[in-house]
Amino acid sequence: MRQLQVFSSVQIGGSVPPSVASLIAAGHYVGDSAQGLMSKADFPRSMPAEVVSLVVLNPMAMGFVSEPSRDEILNAEFLRVWSNNNLHLQSIELCPPEVGPRLRMVWGRQPHPVDLLIAMKCIRFGRPGIFNLGQDNEKTWLRVKWMTGGGRFGPYQKLVFRLRQSQ
Repeated sequence: MRQLQVFSSVQIGGSVPPSVASLIAAGHYVGDSAQGLMSKADFPRSMPAEVVSLVVLNPMAMGFVSEPSRDEILNAEFLRVWSNNNLHLQSIELCPPEVGPRLRMVWGRQPHPVDLLIAMKCIRFGRPGIFNLGQDNEKTWLRVKWMTGGGRFGPYQKLVFRLRQSQ
């Protein structure tokens, strides 16, 4: 059994989620598809305020030896069982969709390019997708990773999960 370290924390709810305009004003590029996901009814408009602890894992660290599908890894029951079998007094869960734009607002430029995929329930904008945060040499961005055709994750892709401390 192991203990995971918090990667970052973000406050969600309690106020209007970050808008496309506020992300752009903060210097982030927001892809058209990310704007589309943020406009859908599945993207929350109001929730009680809370601070969400986040952890980054890749499929290999979770025991996958091949590329898992979205149905395998973005699955609440799988995450519950995996947490019970691998974590001490902690559990991982899917993130609320608001985590994507909120994390983009607080997660600044990194010394090396990194892509983070938000482990969340897919939102349909023509096709199912999840938020993808990253940067290149010029800009930081919020985009979408499309999860069509089973949507596979590479063994080393970095996924952001919600981390809860158990009693």
